[in-house]
Amino acid sequence: MKKILTILSIAITLPTMSQSFEEGEKLFKQNCASCHKMDKKVVGPALQNVVEEQGADWVYSWVKNNQTLRESGDSHANEVYKEYNQSVMPAYEYLGDEGLNNVVEYLKQWKSKQESKKPVVRPSNGPTMIQPAPYVMPIWLKLFMLIALVIGVLTAVMGIKTLKIVAEAYIYNQAITSHLLKKYGETEESLHEDFTQSIDEEIDRRVNKKVKQIKKDINNILKDFK
Repeated sequence: MKKILTILSIAITLPTMSQSFEEGEKLFKQNCASCHKMDKKVVGPALQNVVEEQGADWVYSWVKNNQTLRESGDSHANEVYKEYNQSVMPAYEYLGDEGLNNVVEYLKQWKSKQESKKPVVRPSNGPTMIQPAPYVMPIWLKLFMLIALVIGVLTAVMGIKTLKIVAEAYIYNQAITSHLLKKYGETEESLHEDFTQSIDEEIDRRVNKKVKQIKKDINNILKDFK
């Protein structure tokens, strides 16, 4: 009869007010964390599954006054007491119904809260973006660009030299023309035609010589790439 009355008295004191996970967490850290961890045994048992396995009413009664619960003949309460060398857990009646209820709520929700913190990996339904491979210039293109560069440089050099030759030839032509006009009494037109032909022949000779040299240089470059 005494056992029944004790259980009934505990049940009557269970609160009907709202419960708060955050307030329960504060109370747990202040009063319980020195002996209990949620996910492993320390001085007392791990508590992450206690509400699920024993029920909220049992946990409420255990936290409030575990000695009263053991004396009521509760088998699980006495098993825990024996397993942990009959260590007496303090009673927390002073927390009041609201505080006890908040602690139970914290123990009840802790596991699900931890799981909700884990990142969720969702498969992507969008198109797969394929990164293009880095462009590698083929050897033939590199060779072509090198030859074009060499030809451009040589052409520029040849052009400068040709202009220099033409300028020198023009000055020389003017001097020779004046001299011949005075010496032989030739007309300027006839002398100019003869000298222009000579200059053109000289330019052709030198250009042909330079072209042959460019061809030779290109062949040497091609040999280095083989």
